[in-house]
Amino acid sequence: MAGAAWSQSILLLIVWTHGCVGLHFWLRLKRWYPRARPWLATLAILVPTLALTGWINAARMVVVTVGEKVRFEPGQQAQLAEWAEMIRWAALAILIAVLAVQVGRWLHDLTRPKVTLFYRDGKTVLTRPGPTLLEISRAHNIPHTSVCGGRARCSTCRTLILSGEHSLPPPTNAERAALEKAGARENVRLACQIRPVRDLEVQPLLGAGRSKGTQTTQDDRFRWGVEQQVAVMFIDLRGFTSVAEHKLPFDTVFILNRYLDGATGVIRAAGGSIDKVMGDGIMALFGVESGGAEGARQALHAIVDLAAELEHINADLAAQLDAPLRLGVGVHTGPAILGRIGLHGHAGPQANITALGDTVNVASRLEGATKELSAFAVVSQDTVEAAGLGRLATAPGVGIHAFAVRGRAEPLSVLAFPTRRSSRPASTRWRLPAVPFRTTPRAAAQVKRAPMARLIRQGTRILEKGSEDGLDLPVTGRTICAEHRHQRKSQP
Repeated sequence: MAGAAWSQSILLLIVWTHGCVGLHFWLRLKRWYPRARPWLATLAILVPTLALTGWINAARMVVVTVGEKVRFEPGQQAQLAEWAEMIRWAALAILIAVLAVQVGRWLHDLTRPKVTLFYRDGKTVLTRPGPTLLEISRAHNIPHTSVCGGRARCSTCRTLILSGEHSLPPPTNAERAALEKAGARENVRLACQIRPVRDLEVQPLLGAGRSKGTQTTQDDRFRWGVEQQVAVMFIDLRGFTSVAEHKLPFDTVFILNRYLDGATGVIRAAGGSIDKVMGDGIMALFGVESGGAEGARQALHAIVDLAAELEHINADLAAQLDAPLRLGVGVHTGPAILGRIGLHGHAGPQANITALGDTVNVASRLEGATKELSAFAVVSQDTVEAAGLGRLATAPGVGIHAFAVRGRAEPLSVLAFPTRRSSRPASTRWRLPAVPFRTTPRAAAQVKRAPMARLIRQGTRILEKGSEDGLDLPVTGRTICAEHRHQRKSQP
C-alpha cells in the first residue's frame, strides 16, 4: 500500500513538472507573461500540493471509517486488477512504440547519404539531409543571423551560394519576395528556407555580432523584434530655431529642458514610453505592453494633456519668451516592428525599445502635416477607430481631411485639431477628446472631486454616457488639469 502511494505521487509530480516546463517555453515570449509569472509559479506549486494532500486525506478517511481493507463486491477486485494490468501494458506499448520510431529514424538517417557544407571561413560540416541550412549552422555552433525566427519575414539569414546552387529547389513565394525587397542577387538564398541535399559551399552575408546573448536576453521578446499594433506619436516644437537664435545658450537649454520635462512627463503619465528625443522633437510609443487599441486611447488622452501642459509651460516662461511656444503633434496607429536596438555594449534589456516600419513613417508625416493644416495635432482615422472614439470626428473644431502621404498610393483620412489659444472665446476653444455632454449635478460634483489620473482613465467611458435630464458640462483636458491644480492648492 505504501509503495503504491509513493509511485503515484512520483508519477503525478513527473507529469505535472513536464507540463509546466512546456507551458513556460510556450508562454515566455508573451508580453503579459513576465507580470503573470510569479502568480503562475505559485499556482504550479499549489495545484500538485493540494492534489497530493487531497488523495492522502481521502485514503486516511477510508482507513479510519472502514478499515484498511476496502470492501468489494464479488469479482470487483479481480476486475480492477485486470484493468490496472491492461493500463500498465498499454503504457508500456506506447513507450516502446515511441522508442521504436526514434530508433527507426536514427537507422534511416544512417543509411542516407551525407551532405558536406563548406563555409567560406574554412569550417566544414558533415550532416544528413533534412534540416535547413540555418538549423545546421546553429546545431554546429556556427554563428548565423536570423531575426524573424526562420519564417522568411526578413532577409538577415541570406547566404551566398558559391557552389551547388543547382541542387536546391527554386525559392518559394515568401522567400522570393524577401530577396527581391532586399535586392539580392540570383545566387543568394535564405538559409531558413533551403534544405541541402547535395554538397554546398556557402557564405553567410550578415555577421551574427560579437555580443554573447545571456539567458535574460534570449527570454526578452523584443531581442529580435516583435510585430504588433502600436500607436506612434511625433512631437515637434515649432519655430524653436528662431527662438534659440536670440537667446543665450544656457537660456536656450533651460527653455528646452522645461518643455522636454513637461512633454515627456505627460507622455509617461498617459501610459506611453519615450522612444527617442531628437533635439526639440520627441518620438513616443503607446500600447507596447497594452496593445494597439489601448495605446490609441492613451495617445489621444496624451494630446489633451499636452495642450494643457503647453499652456503651463508658456505661463512659466512668459518672461523669457517673446511669443508663446507652439507644438505640432502627429499620431498614427498600425503594425510596427518593436525591438531593442543599442550600440555595442549597450544592447539587450538595458537598450530602449524602438519601432520600425511604415507606421512610424506615417506618424512622422502627420506631424509635418500640422504645418500645412495649421493644426495642433493631426491624427489618423485608424487611430480614432482603434480607440473606439468615432464620435471624436464630430467634435467642435475638428476637421477631416484626405492627406496624401508620400510613398502611399491612396490618401490617408486624418483628423486635424486646431491650435488651442487662450485668446479665443471660451465657446470656440478646442476640446479633445471630450465634447460637451449632459450629466447630472451629482456626476458634475464627482468630476470636481475625482483625481486627474482617474478622470483620464475613465474619459472614454464618461463620454459615451449621458442623461436625459441633466445639465450641459463641457469637460476638457484643461478643465481637468485646472480642477486638479485647484485641489492641490487647497490642500494643507
